[in-house]
Amino acid sequence: MNDLIEIFRHWNAGRSKVQIHQALGIDRKTIRKYLQTALSEGIQAMPNDPFDELPVA
Repeated sequence: MNDLIEIFRHWNAGRSKVQIHQALGIDRKTIRKYLQTALSEGIQAMPNDPFDELPVA
């Protein structure tokens, strides 16, 4: 779960998949899978909005 949060923090900050991979050491295919799922669900990066944590259901 922490990896997912960190991926979204970096993505929200406008970083590329390669930059996220370099910063976190997470496989680029895993990053791509998570981001594709988010995009298919309508989640967009918002670089001007802070991303502190995922909403709690």
